[in-house]
Amino acid sequence: MSLKQTRTFGIPYELEQKTVSKDGSNGWMWVRGEAVKDSNGNTTVLWGVAQDIKERKKVESELMYLGYHDHLMGWQWIPEWT
Repeated sequence: MSLKQTRTFGIPYELEQKTVSKDGSNGWMWVRGEAVKDSNGNTTVLWGVAQDIKERKKVESELMYLGYHDHLMGWQWIPEWT
């Protein structure tokens, strides 16, 4: 969902976005927002929230790795859908 669609149609949006800090380090943000419309249906305000989810993404990546690797046998499982 794009911000333009939110402004035009009032459809809320939610996304996870990769970020790059001033120091060049990578991160992740969760972002959600929506439009507030007046009685005529015109967008008057856009509001939203953002949350740093870098640590959550790191844990998800580690869990995914552990889910596809057998450390005792050294095997790597490759899902059929990849």
